[in-house]
Amino acid sequence: MVFRPNKVVEEKLSVRAAILIFGTIFQFERLQLYITFSTEMVNRPHSMGVTSLSRGIQPDEGSFVTKTMPSLDESQLSIREMREEEAQLVLEMLKDGFKDTENRLILYVLTRPMSLLILAVVSSGLRFLINSFIAALLIPVLVAIVVLKLLLWHSPDLKRIYSYYSAGQRKIWVAIYDDDDVCGCVALEPTSDRHIAELKRLSVSRWYRRSGVACCLVRFFETHARNKGFLQVVLHTPVVSKAATGLFEKCGYKVNGGWNWLGYTVVKEFRKDL
Repeated sequence: MVFRPNKVVEEKLSVRAAILIFGTIFQFERLQLYITFSTEMVNRPHSMGVTSLSRGIQPDEGSFVTKTMPSLDESQLSIREMREEEAQLVLEMLKDGFKDTENRLILYVLTRPMSLLILAVVSSGLRFLINSFIAALLIPVLVAIVVLKLLLWHSPDLKRIYSYYSAGQRKIWVAIYDDDDVCGCVALEPTSDRHIAELKRLSVSRWYRRSGVACCLVRFFETHARNKGFLQVVLHTPVVSKAATGLFEKCGYKVNGGWNWLGYTVVKEFRKDL
Protein backbone atom coordinates (compact mmCIF):
# COMPACT_ATOMS: atom_id res chain seq x y z
CA MET A 1 0.00 0.00 0.00
CA VAL A 2 1.46 3.35 -1.02
CA PHE A 3 1.02 6.21 1.42
CA ARG A 4 -0.47 9.32 -0.16
CA PRO A 5 -0.87 12.39 2.07
CA ASN A 6 -4.19 14.19 2.05
CA LYS A 7 -4.54 17.59 0.45
CA VAL A 8 -4.02 19.51 3.72
CA VAL A 9 -0.78 17.70 4.52
CA GLU A 10 0.38 18.04 0.91
CA GLU A 11 -0.35 21.77 0.98
CA LYS A 12 1.64 22.23 4.20
CA LEU A 13 4.56 20.30 2.77
CA SER A 14 4.42 22.36 -0.42
CA VAL A 15 4.49 25.64 1.52
CA ARG A 16 7.42 24.49 3.65
CA ALA A 17 9.31 23.25 0.62
CA ALA A 18 8.68 26.50 -1.25
CA ILE A 19 9.91 28.58 1.72
CA LEU A 20 13.07 26.47 1.92
CA ILE A 21 13.69 26.76 -1.83
CA PHE A 22 13.02 30.51 -1.88
CA GLY A 23 15.49 31.01 0.97
CA THR A 24 18.11 28.94 -0.83
CA ILE A 25 17.57 30.78 -4.13
CA PHE A 26 17.96 34.24 -2.61
CA GLN A 27 20.98 33.31 -0.53
CA PHE A 28 22.57 32.05 -3.74
CA GLU A 29 21.61 35.28 -5.52
CA ARG A 30 23.17 37.27 -2.68
CA LEU A 31 26.40 35.28 -3.06
CA GLN A 32 26.38 35.89 -6.81
CA LEU A 33 25.97 39.62 -6.22
CA TYR A 34 28.98 39.64 -3.89
CA ILE A 35 31.09 37.65 -6.34
CA THR A 36 30.16 39.98 -9.23
CA PHE A 37 31.04 43.09 -7.26
CA SER A 38 34.33 41.57 -6.03
CA THR A 39 35.29 40.67 -9.60
CA GLU A 40 34.58 44.24 -10.76
CA MET A 41 36.77 45.63 -7.99
CA VAL A 42 39.65 43.26 -8.83
CA ASN A 43 39.50 43.93 -12.57
CA ARG A 44 38.78 47.66 -12.55
CA PRO A 45 41.43 49.97 -14.02
CA HIS A 46 43.44 52.39 -11.92
CA SER A 47 41.68 55.75 -11.81
CA MET A 48 43.21 59.16 -12.16
CA GLY A 49 44.79 60.56 -9.03
CA VAL A 50 45.22 57.20 -7.27
CA THR A 51 48.13 57.42 -4.87
CA SER A 52 47.25 55.17 -1.94
CA LEU A 53 46.00 51.68 -1.15
CA SER A 54 43.66 50.56 1.56
CA ARG A 55 43.25 46.91 2.51
CA GLY A 56 40.29 45.54 4.44
CA ILE A 57 36.69 44.40 4.56
CA GLN A 58 33.94 46.61 3.19
CA PRO A 59 30.77 44.94 4.48
CA ASP A 60 28.41 47.51 3.01
CA GLU A 61 29.53 46.69 -0.52
CA GLY A 62 29.85 42.98 0.02
CA SER A 63 33.49 42.86 -1.00
CA PHE A 64 36.41 41.20 0.76
CA VAL A 65 39.07 42.29 -1.67
CA THR A 66 41.84 44.85 -1.66
CA LYS A 67 40.45 48.19 -2.73
CA THR A 68 42.26 50.97 -4.48
CA MET A 69 41.39 54.32 -2.96
CA PRO A 70 41.86 57.62 -4.77
CA SER A 71 43.64 60.26 -2.73
CA LEU A 72 42.27 63.54 -4.00
CA ASP A 73 43.61 67.04 -3.79
CA GLU A 74 40.55 69.04 -2.68
CA SER A 75 41.98 72.17 -4.28
CA GLN A 76 41.41 70.44 -7.64
CA LEU A 77 37.76 69.73 -6.81
CA SER A 78 35.06 72.23 -7.77
CA ILE A 79 31.26 72.14 -7.65
CA ARG A 80 28.96 73.91 -10.10
CA GLU A 81 25.51 73.57 -11.68
CA MET A 82 25.14 70.77 -14.17
CA ARG A 83 25.24 71.74 -17.82
CA GLU A 84 22.77 70.36 -20.34
CA GLU A 85 25.42 68.42 -22.23
CA GLU A 86 26.42 66.67 -18.99
CA ALA A 87 22.89 65.34 -18.31
CA GLN A 88 23.44 61.94 -19.94
CA LEU A 89 26.75 61.44 -18.15
CA VAL A 90 25.17 62.27 -14.80
CA LEU A 91 22.22 59.99 -15.51
CA GLU A 92 24.56 57.09 -16.27
CA MET A 93 26.47 57.78 -13.04
CA LEU A 94 23.21 57.76 -11.08
CA LYS A 95 22.15 54.48 -12.67
CA ASP A 96 25.53 52.91 -11.95
CA GLY A 97 25.36 53.98 -8.33
CA PHE A 98 21.76 52.92 -7.92
CA LYS A 99 22.22 49.53 -9.57
CA ASP A 100 24.12 48.02 -6.64
CA THR A 101 21.69 49.42 -4.08
CA GLU A 102 18.67 48.39 -6.15
CA ASN A 103 19.75 44.75 -6.26
CA ARG A 104 20.49 44.64 -2.54
CA LEU A 105 17.20 46.35 -1.70
CA ILE A 106 15.19 43.87 -3.78
CA LEU A 107 17.01 40.98 -2.11
CA TYR A 108 16.34 42.52 1.28
CA VAL A 109 12.62 42.97 0.60
CA LEU A 110 12.05 39.54 -0.92
CA THR A 111 14.02 37.63 1.73
CA ARG A 112 12.04 38.96 4.70
CA PRO A 113 10.16 36.09 6.43
CA MET A 114 6.74 37.55 5.57
CA SER A 115 7.75 38.03 1.92
CA LEU A 116 8.95 34.44 1.69
CA LEU A 117 5.71 33.25 3.23
CA ILE A 118 3.61 35.25 0.74
CA LEU A 119 5.68 33.99 -2.21
CA ALA A 120 5.42 30.42 -0.93
CA VAL A 121 1.63 30.65 -0.56
CA VAL A 122 1.23 32.15 -4.05
CA SER A 123 3.53 29.51 -5.49
CA SER A 124 1.56 26.79 -3.74
CA GLY A 125 -1.68 28.18 -5.17
CA LEU A 126 -0.23 28.29 -8.68
CA ARG A 127 0.47 24.58 -8.50
CA PHE A 128 -3.27 23.97 -8.85
CA LEU A 129 -3.15 25.82 -12.18
CA ILE A 130 0.32 24.89 -13.43
CA ASN A 131 1.67 21.37 -13.62
CA SER A 132 5.29 22.48 -13.42
CA PHE A 133 6.56 22.93 -9.86
CA ILE A 134 9.55 24.98 -11.07
CA ALA A 135 7.32 27.36 -13.05
CA ALA A 136 4.98 27.79 -10.09
CA LEU A 137 8.03 28.55 -7.94
CA LEU A 138 9.69 31.05 -10.27
CA ILE A 139 6.71 33.02 -11.62
CA PRO A 140 5.91 34.82 -8.30
CA VAL A 141 9.58 35.69 -7.82
CA LEU A 142 10.02 37.10 -11.33
CA VAL A 143 6.79 39.09 -11.11
CA ALA A 144 7.80 40.50 -7.72
CA ILE A 145 11.24 41.52 -9.03
CA VAL A 146 9.77 43.24 -12.10
CA VAL A 147 7.22 45.14 -10.00
CA LEU A 148 9.86 46.27 -7.50
CA LYS A 149 12.19 47.44 -10.28
CA LEU A 150 9.39 49.44 -11.91
CA LEU A 151 8.51 51.04 -8.59
CA LEU A 152 12.12 51.92 -7.81
CA TRP A 153 12.66 53.58 -11.19
CA HIS A 154 9.31 55.38 -11.26
CA SER A 155 10.69 58.87 -10.77
CA PRO A 156 9.88 61.88 -12.98
CA ASP A 157 13.26 63.57 -12.54
CA LEU A 158 15.21 60.71 -14.13
CA LYS A 159 13.26 61.01 -17.38
CA ARG A 160 14.23 64.66 -17.95
CA ILE A 161 16.91 65.39 -15.42
CA TYR A 162 18.16 68.72 -16.83
CA SER A 163 14.79 70.40 -17.39
CA TYR A 164 13.40 69.02 -14.13
CA TYR A 165 16.15 70.54 -12.00
CA SER A 166 16.17 73.81 -13.95
CA ALA A 167 12.65 74.72 -12.82
CA GLY A 168 11.96 76.93 -9.81
CA GLN A 169 14.19 76.35 -6.78
CA ARG A 170 15.23 72.90 -7.93
CA LYS A 171 18.93 72.57 -8.56
CA ILE A 172 21.42 69.88 -9.47
CA TRP A 173 25.18 70.30 -9.11
CA VAL A 174 28.15 68.28 -10.29
CA ALA A 175 31.54 67.82 -8.68
CA ILE A 176 34.39 68.37 -11.15
CA TYR A 177 37.89 67.07 -10.52
CA ASP A 178 40.89 68.47 -12.34
CA ASP A 179 38.70 70.82 -14.41
CA ASP A 180 37.06 68.21 -16.65
CA ASP A 181 36.25 64.98 -14.80
CA VAL A 182 32.65 64.78 -13.55
CA CYS A 183 32.96 62.66 -10.41
CA GLY A 184 29.76 63.28 -8.43
CA CYS A 185 26.41 65.04 -8.22
CA VAL A 186 23.73 66.16 -5.77
CA ALA A 187 20.30 67.74 -6.22
CA LEU A 188 17.98 69.96 -4.22
CA GLU A 189 14.20 69.80 -4.32
CA PRO A 190 11.92 72.02 -2.19
CA THR A 191 9.26 70.24 -0.14
CA SER A 192 5.70 71.24 0.71
CA ASP A 193 7.19 72.98 3.75
CA ARG A 194 9.00 76.05 2.42
CA HIS A 195 11.54 75.83 5.24
CA ILE A 196 12.66 72.28 4.37
CA ALA A 197 14.83 71.25 1.43
CA GLU A 198 15.21 67.66 0.27
CA LEU A 199 18.66 66.36 -0.61
CA LYS A 200 18.39 64.01 -3.59
CA ARG A 201 20.48 62.22 -6.20
CA LEU A 202 23.70 62.21 -4.21
CA SER A 203 26.03 60.00 -6.21
CA VAL A 204 29.76 59.61 -6.72
CA SER A 205 31.52 57.93 -9.62
CA ARG A 206 32.70 54.43 -8.69
CA TRP A 207 36.38 55.36 -9.00
CA TYR A 208 36.07 58.35 -6.64
CA ARG A 209 34.11 56.75 -3.82
CA ARG A 210 35.49 56.97 -0.26
CA SER A 211 37.73 59.87 -1.25
CA GLY A 212 35.77 62.74 0.31
CA VAL A 213 33.77 63.82 -2.75
CA ALA A 214 30.41 62.97 -1.14
CA CYS A 215 31.24 64.98 2.00
CA CYS A 216 32.17 67.99 -0.14
CA LEU A 217 28.88 67.72 -2.04
CA VAL A 218 26.86 67.51 1.19
CA ARG A 219 28.63 70.55 2.66
CA PHE A 220 28.07 72.51 -0.55
CA PHE A 221 24.39 71.53 -0.57
CA GLU A 222 23.92 72.64 3.05
CA THR A 223 25.60 75.99 2.43
CA HIS A 224 23.42 76.69 -0.61
CA ALA A 225 20.24 75.62 1.22
CA ARG A 226 21.08 77.81 4.21
CA ASN A 227 21.75 80.81 1.96
CA LYS A 228 18.36 80.28 0.28
CA GLY A 229 16.57 80.45 3.61
CA PHE A 230 15.94 76.77 4.27
CA LEU A 231 16.09 75.78 7.93
CA GLN A 232 16.21 72.00 7.64
CA VAL A 233 17.36 69.27 5.24
CA VAL A 234 15.53 65.97 4.77
CA LEU A 235 16.71 62.96 2.78
CA HIS A 236 15.83 59.31 2.27
CA THR A 237 18.17 56.37 1.81
CA PRO A 238 17.59 52.60 1.55
CA VAL A 239 18.28 50.67 4.72
CA VAL A 240 20.67 48.37 2.83
CA SER A 241 22.96 51.28 1.90
CA LYS A 242 25.37 51.12 4.83
CA ALA A 243 27.88 53.47 3.23
CA ALA A 244 25.26 56.20 2.71
CA THR A 245 23.94 55.74 6.25
CA GLY A 246 27.44 56.11 7.67
CA LEU A 247 28.10 59.20 5.55
CA PHE A 248 24.95 61.03 6.67
CA GLU A 249 25.47 60.14 10.32
CA LYS A 250 29.02 61.44 10.04
CA CYS A 251 27.65 64.70 8.58
CA GLY A 252 25.33 65.16 11.56
CA TYR A 253 22.05 63.79 10.22
CA LYS A 254 19.66 61.97 12.54
CA VAL A 255 17.20 59.19 11.69
CA ASN A 256 13.64 60.44 11.79
CA GLY A 257 11.41 57.53 10.86
CA GLY A 258 11.25 55.95 7.44
CA TRP A 259 9.15 53.90 5.04
CA ASN A 260 7.99 50.47 6.16
CA TRP A 261 6.87 47.42 4.21
CA LEU A 262 5.26 44.43 5.93
CA GLY A 263 6.61 45.66 9.24
CA TYR A 264 10.20 46.12 8.04
CA THR A 265 11.94 49.45 7.45
CA VAL A 266 13.14 49.61 3.83
CA VAL A 267 13.99 53.33 3.62
CA LYS A 268 15.36 55.53 6.38
CA GLU A 269 14.55 59.22 6.65
CA PHE A 270 17.30 61.55 7.89
CA ARG A 271 16.95 65.17 8.97
CA LYS A 272 19.33 67.92 9.98
CA ASP A 273 18.75 71.49 11.16
CA LEU A 274 20.83 74.09 9.34
